[in-house]
Amino acid sequence: MKTEQSVLKKIIYILLTILLGFLLTVILHVLLEVIFYNYLLASRLPVLTYYTPIYGESLLPFSIQLTLFNFGIISGCLLGFFWWRMVYVEHKHWHRKKK
Repeated sequence: MKTEQSVLKKIIYILLTILLGFLLTVILHVLLEVIFYNYLLASRLPVLTYYTPIYGESLLPFSIQLTLFNFGIISGCLLGFFWWRMVYVEHKHWHRKKK
């Protein structure tokens, strides 16, 4: 039987892993922008920027930004459900086994 406390704990756990997934894709977005910016400077191509409400002003087109955003949210949600099941349902903890 699930209590209100365990349901709230699961909701917070899932939301925090979604936040983690989003933050990791923000880091990936910055790395892609740095690589793309260095490529544009080395090629002497013009630097065009795009504005989107998700990341603000960016060098990457909106479709790539939206893909990164969706990937972060979906992967964070899947990761949260996976680890919730491993830790709280199946009780698989990685402790050292005593001999």
